[in-house]
Order: sequence, then structure tokens, then C-alpha cells
Amino acid sequence: MCTLCQSGYYLLNGQCVQSCPSYTTVSGQQCIDIITKTSYGQYLYKGMFSTYFGEGEISGTGLSYSGFLGYLANPSRAMTTVCGGKSLLGGAYLSSVNSYISKNFTGIAPHRTVLIGYTLYKIDNWNNESIQMIVDNDVKTTTTKSAGDGTSNICGRVSFKDQIIQVTKNFTHTATSLNLKISSTLASTPFEESYVYYQLRSLQCLRLYQLLNGFLSLQLLMPKLMSQQLCS
Repeated sequence: MCTLCQSGYYLLNGQCVQSCPSYTTVSGQQCIDIITKTSYGQYLYKGMFSTYFGEGEISGTGLSYSGFLGYLANPSRAMTTVCGGKSLLGGAYLSSVNSYISKNFTGIAPHRTVLIGYTLYKIDNWNNESIQMIVDNDVKTTTTKSAGDGTSNICGRVSFKDQIIQVTKNFTHTATSLNLKISSTLASTPFEESYVYYQLRSLQCLRLYQLLNGFLSLQLLMPKLMSQQLCS
């Protein structure tokens, strides 16, 4: 197990990584997990943190999806794509018009707040269209983008700019169940526009007056763990 990393790498849970994931903060050369900053918080969900993950892993964690299309806009059984050497949920030529992912949480312990955050890939030709975070049928936040947003192509059609967006939303929640749905207002096929998510974690607040003890990050990729030789 690493206790110190070489320059350019960060220590995360005893391993050296190239960058800190979104559910952490950076302190020197360390990635500090958000759960260490809470007195009573706990994760509801962890999954899909390897560079390459399979569809069986997604299904096994209880995530469901609808509307993922394939060649000539026919229904596809695929759930993932590979972009820039990373497995992603959804993606170019796959997730677009009328598509969504969802997960139900039940038996949640008493809590006051939940924080949901995810990394969203805007891919190809969006036309002032949006991705919505919906919790228990209530839209918590909307991300709207257009074709010109972004600096370079990442995936999909090379003639369009793509963009990676960090989204977070903290809100009051006390019910013993929670339904999360991430849905798009995209109007074209995935050959025109698409989106992806990666890295999924869920945290809840367990004390009535304990704030910000929730985190649900729809980022399905954790930075690839480096080998032991990078430890100093």
C-alpha cells in the first residue's frame, strides 16, 4: 500500500492515481474522500470505478436504462461506449433522444440531505438542449448546452466540439426511498448528438442537523490506479 506518491501523482486510499476523482478534494498530493469530512454520512452506492467496466457490472448495481439506440437508430442492447480510453455509460452513437438512466434506492436510514453530483459529457451537435436530474419526479437541476460549447472533439463526429461538465445539487431529503432519473431533452438521433456519465457514488446524511452528508456522483470512472512502483 502506498503512503506517499511521486511528483505528478496523488494518493487515494493507499494507491497512486493520476488525478483525483470528483467525489474528493485535493490537499497537496492527496485525494480526500468526501465521506471523511462527514461525521455520520454513509454511501448508498458505489460502482463502476475501473477504467474499463462491463455492462454486467452496471446491471448488477441496479441501474436501469431506456432509449439507447444503435445503428440506424434501432434499439440497442449496449449500455456503454469507450471514449478516450475510458468506459462510459451511454455515449456517442448510443444515448440521445428519449433516453434516460434511473435507479431506485429503498430502506434509506434517517437523514436530512442528499448531494447528487455527476460528470456529464456533451457530445456533438446539441441545439440548446438539456440533461435533467430528476429525483422523485421533481427536476432538481437542468444542464443546457449548444453545439458551440466545448473546446475540442472528444468522441463522436469530429466536426463538433464536445464538453465535460461537472454538475452538483444539494437538497433536503428525508424519505426512506429515492428515485433518481437522469433524462435528456435531446431531439435528434445519437448520430447527431449524445451524452454520457461516469463514476457513481451515493452518500446520505444520517443526523437531523448534519449538513452536506450526501453525495451521489454519476461519474462511472475512477482514475486508473497506478502501480506500486510510483510510491515514494
